[in-house]
Amino acid sequence: MQKGRLVGRGARSDIYEWGKGRVLKLMKPGISLDAAKNEARNTDLAFAAGLPVPRVYEVIEMEGRPGIVYEHIKGDPVDRHIKAATWRTGEFARQAAEVHTRVHQITVAGLRDVKHRLRSAVLRSKLGEAVQGQVLQRLQGLPDGTALLHFDFHPLNLVLSGQRIYIIDWDNACTGDPLADVARTCLISSLAEYHVRPGLKRILVRHFSRVMRDEYVKRYAEISAKGTESLRHWISVVAAARMAEGFAEEVEPLKCLAAAVSS
Repeated sequence: MQKGRLVGRGARSDIYEWGKGRVLKLMKPGISLDAAKNEARNTDLAFAAGLPVPRVYEVIEMEGRPGIVYEHIKGDPVDRHIKAATWRTGEFARQAAEVHTRVHQITVAGLRDVKHRLRSAVLRSKLGEAVQGQVLQRLQGLPDGTALLHFDFHPLNLVLSGQRIYIIDWDNACTGDPLADVARTCLISSLAEYHVRPGLKRILVRHFSRVMRDEYVKRYAEISAKGTESLRHWISVVAAARMAEGFAEEVEPLKCLAAAVSS
C-alpha cells in the first residue's frame, strides 16, 4: 500500500493518510523499530483502559523507516485552538486537567517506573556532580506510585475532535506518582516562551502559557482531590532530567529550575 497525503509533521515523525479512516505515523530516520513498537504497545494499553486515544492497527516498515498505523482522529491540536482563540485558554486548560486526571486513575503493569526514568536522565544531564547529587537525593524522597503517566502531556499532544479531547504520542508513558506527570506538563508550558524569539510574541506566549499552567493546576487539584505540595519539588527534578533532551534554548532556565532543588 502507498502512503497518501501528508497531513501532519512532528519532531519525530511525519503523518500520512493511509486508506479510509487511518493514518500512518512514519518515524523520522534514527527512530528504531523497537521505539515504534513501544509507542504502539503503550497506546494499546491506554486504549484498553478506556482512555480517549486512537486505536492502533499495526506496526510496519516503509522506506527503511518504522511506522504505526493509527485510527485517524479528525481534528486539530489544542495548541492550534488556543492560538486561534486565546480568550479560551483557561477553558482548554481546565478540559486538559479533566482528561489528565482520567489517565491518572488507571494502573497498568509492565511500564517503566518514572523515578527510574528520571534518575537515568539526570545522570545523562550536563549538570555538575554536586547539583546532580542534590537532585537525585530530592528524587529519592519524592513519593512512589503506580498510576499511568503520559509524561508528554501538553497541547500539541491533545487533539480536539468535536467536543472530545484525544491524547496522542504515548512513547514516554510510564508509571508513578501523578504529580511527576503534572510537573512535566507545567515545565513544558513554562519553557514554551524560550522557543520564540524575544519581543512581543514571546511576551504573549509567556502570558498565555502562565494562564494555561495556572488554570490547569487549579482544576487538576480540584478534581483529583490530591494535594500539590510536592509539585515544585517534582518540577525541579523533571527540569534536571529535561537537560538530557538537548534543547539548547532551554539550558539556562532549566539550570535555574534544577538549582532550586536545594532551596
